[in-house]
Amino acid sequence: MIRLNLSLEERDILAATLECCIDDLKDEIRHTDRVEYREMLKHRLEVLSKVLESLHQKLPLAE
Repeated sequence: MIRLNLSLEERDILAATLECCIDDLKDEIRHTDRVEYREMLKHRLEVLSKVLESLHQKLPLAE
């Protein structure tokens, strides 16, 4: 396991970036026809969602 020491600002920016990536991945998954590629994207979505969830669990993100 890797631990990161982030300031609140860094954490919020990372979370916002992950949210954008997750949205893009969902769109890409909907529009791809290749099964292997879709499965890779779904796995990536799952991993990024877990990272985002762990960021949210530490402290509520700034709104």
